Amino acid sequence: MGILSVDSFDQINPLAREAIRLIDLVIANPRTVTPEMHVLAALMQFHASRFPARVSSAGLMIVLAEQDRRLWDEERVAKGLAHLRAASQPGPLTRYHCEAGIAAAHAQALGEEDTD
Repeated sequence: MGILSVDSFDQINPLAREAIRLIDLVIANPRTVTPEMHVLAALMQFHASRFPARVSSAGLMIVLAEQDRRLWDEERVAKGLAHLRAASQPGPLTRYHCEAGIAAAHAQALGEEDTD
């Protein structure tokens, strides 16, 4: 795995926004909304919530443990939690449920030391 520069990281944000827009369209349709779609949306929101804290002023990626959590987008965290609740309906448990659960635990923790 290499280090992303700010230039390549800036290209990820529009792609993530478009992915979130598309999953929101799927979820808005009663014929296509499923718990699996909600959990995917939750995971996307949790990851996107950390975008403002993921790159240093030097353009290097910042690992989760060293990110300034005050920069995390609380609105995206709230959306992720809402989608995770909606995904908690009876049905198959997917790897995305597990990943979103872990991301939710980190998103709600005050610091890295508050997670296991």
